[in-house]
This record gives sequence, structure tokens and C-alpha cells, in this order.
Amino acid sequence: MGSPLKQGVRDMAVTLGARGGVFVCGVALQSALARLLEPDGRGSFTACVLYGSALAVIFLCGLDTAVQYHVSAGRVPAGQGAWTLLAVGLVGGLLGAALALAGTYSGLRFFDKAPRSAFAVASLWVPFQIWATSLLMAVSALRGFTAQAMLAVGMTVIRLVLTLLLCGAIKLGVHGALWANIAASALVALGACLWMRRHHPDGWTRPGGPELRGLFSYGFRAYFSSLSNLANAQIGFLLLAFFVAEGELGKFSAAAAMILTITMVSDSLSTVLQPRIAAAADGRPELTAACARSAGVLALVVVGGVAVFAEPIVRLLLSDSFLDSVPMVRVIAIGAVVRTASKVLVPYLNGTDRPEIVAIATVVGTVVNAAALLLLLPRIGLVGAAWSMSLGYIANAAIILWGFHAFSRMTVYSAWLPRRSDAQMLREAILSVAGRGRVAVTPVADGEQTG
Repeated sequence: MGSPLKQGVRDMAVTLGARGGVFVCGVALQSALARLLEPDGRGSFTACVLYGSALAVIFLCGLDTAVQYHVSAGRVPAGQGAWTLLAVGLVGGLLGAALALAGTYSGLRFFDKAPRSAFAVASLWVPFQIWATSLLMAVSALRGFTAQAMLAVGMTVIRLVLTLLLCGAIKLGVHGALWANIAASALVALGACLWMRRHHPDGWTRPGGPELRGLFSYGFRAYFSSLSNLANAQIGFLLLAFFVAEGELGKFSAAAAMILTITMVSDSLSTVLQPRIAAAADGRPELTAACARSAGVLALVVVGGVAVFAEPIVRLLLSDSFLDSVPMVRVIAIGAVVRTASKVLVPYLNGTDRPEIVAIATVVGTVVNAAALLLLLPRIGLVGAAWSMSLGYIANAAIILWGFHAFSRMTVYSAWLPRRSDAQMLREAILSVAGRGRVAVTPVADGEQTG
């Protein structure tokens, strides 16, 4: 067995490599959606996805984070955690799908953004999205980073291939893109279940009373954070859906999707950090800070390049009909850098049993985002929506930074001063991804205790 540091670099290399694959396929997917659906269709697709994903978060009840934490910390067996997620996905998914169908008859202006039949298809996505999202988190809690990486890449590839087939070849438009989402989520959920059954075959039973109370107690506290995070991420899109036409919504969502893809860096690091933090008494704040510094630097370089060359990138990837998105890309880039660095600190707060700090941060970010959008949208249009998104991310990051420093007792200087070891860690991870480094990219053995 390697040292804890090298094992951590292996895991980070696997996860970053997978996220690189997801990034490339994700860019291709966004390009396909933009070119095949055009701005109006892209806006309708966004409205349907917002609706389905919101209901998935609402009916998941925070149990994805709860299972991830309790399985990582060894408080609940893997099989019991998976049983809980499957049951919640079934019950919550059916309730969410029913509510989604009923909502299309409410007469709200939001539902004018796409055909009622498209919203009906989006409602069918709810249970599959619950399973895919939560089971992938459970796999990472068990340190199955290679499996999770392959499933994450596979989901994006399936979406891309089916989108090209259903929207490009068969011409199903928005409906085809939504069916691609459903199929990808269903296959990934099935793959995650099969992996967990193979590597953790025992204990696939309903958790006992104490375990369920622990899961729902944590889930209740994380649930508010999940709802707030949902609102923080989607409030701008939701409000825009009430105030602007489909084409404008499509241009804004395409700009946001393109620039916010960089936040996958922090998601990758969070995947590796969460089980280590949950298993450590102090939450390993030094490791968390090192990863946050690295994520911030990577985001600054990549997002900065996208912002500078935004116009030719939009022409190439999205088409000339999306050129109005260029100023939005540059404004959202500011918030994306801050968001990427601060999100890496979230596993520390969740892993040290303080999810309420994350909830407060997301509430503050949501309020700032919504208030700024209502103030700026009538004055400067969609660029105002972009500014509101960035300001919301900055407000969210401020609270997370406060919580991290208050509970870790690390000074700003010690946490954020770049160090030579940061470059070495990134170098080894990158070389591992490329297959040239001294640290081999290997899966974590079942039951192996790593750093």
C-alpha cells in the first residue's frame, strides 16, 4: 500500500482524469444542444431540466449527503445506505413525477416556455435522476473513485450520443434531449447498483431504527442546504423563465453552462476529500486548503482563457446565433473562479458535521442573486442576470470561507498562501492522468484504508 499522500494523488488523478473526459464530452454536448435546438429550443430544454432537477432535489430530502457522510464515516453499512437511496428514489420519484405532471396544468407563465408534453417527459426523469445522483455519491463514499469516474464519463457520453441521434437524426427536438437525459441517468444508476452489489454484497437490508434516525437527522439539516443550493444555482434561470422569452433564456443558459463547467474541478476534489474528511477527527483542514488553492489557480487559468477568447469560442462551439452570450460569459467567469475555490471547502464543513454553515451560505447567495437580478435585469438586460449570478457566488463563498476559518482555526495566510507542494501535487496528478508519472492510477482495493 502506498503512502496516504500518494494514495490521495492516485484518487485525485483518477477523478480529475474522468472530469477531463466529462468536460470534453460536456462541451461537445453543449455545442450539440445549441446547434440542434437553436436558442428557442435551448431555452425550452433549460426550463424542462430546471423543473425536473428541482423536483429531484426536493424529494431526495437531503439523504444523498446523509448517506455519503454516514457510509464514509463507517456509521452505516454500504448496503443499508444503498437500500435507503433506492427506497427514497422510488417513493420520492413517483411523488415528484406526479407533482410535475400536475404543475403543467397550473397556468403559470413558466410552463409557456416549452410544450406540455416536454414537461411531461421531464417529470419521468425525476426518479432516475434521484437514483443516479445519490448512488454516484454513495460509490464515492466507498472510495470507488475509478468506478465513479467511469460512470460519470459514461453518463455524459450516453447523453451526447443519444442527443445526436434523437435530436439530429430522428429530429425529436427538445423531447429527444430529455429522453437522452432519462436513458443516461437510468443506465448510470443501474451501473452504480451493480458495482455496489459486487464489491459490497452484504447488508442490503432496511437500516435499523438508530441508523435511520441518524440518516434522517443529518438529511434534515443537509436538506435545507440542498434546497438553498438548488435555489442558489437555479434562481437566476427560474426568474428569467418568467421574465424573458425562450431564446433569451437559451442564450443565458448556454453561456452559464459553458463557463461553469470549470466548477467540475472543485467537484472532483470534493469527491476525493469527502470520505477522508469524514473519517478524520479534525477534518484534515490542511489537505482541504491545499486542494482549494489548487482548484482556484486552475480555475483562474482556464476561465481566464475562456473569458479572453470568448467570442471565437462561442462562434465555434455554439454558433453565431449565440454571440449575444459573449458578455455574459465574461461576467459569469468572475464568479466561477470564486465558486470553484470555495466549493472545495464544503466537504470540510459537511464532513465535520456542520452542514448548517453550508445552508446559511447558500441562503445568502440565493438572496443576493435574486435581489441583484430583480434590480439589474430591467436596467441592463441579460448581462445583469450574469452579474447577479457572480455576485451570488461571491456572497456564498464569503460565508463558506468564514465557516472554514472559524472552525479549522487556520489563518488566511496559512490556508491561502501558495506553496511548492501544491504544484508538486498537481504535477503528480496530471502525470498520473497522462500515464507517465511515478504514481500509478489504480483503483482502491475493497476495504483498503487510505489517507
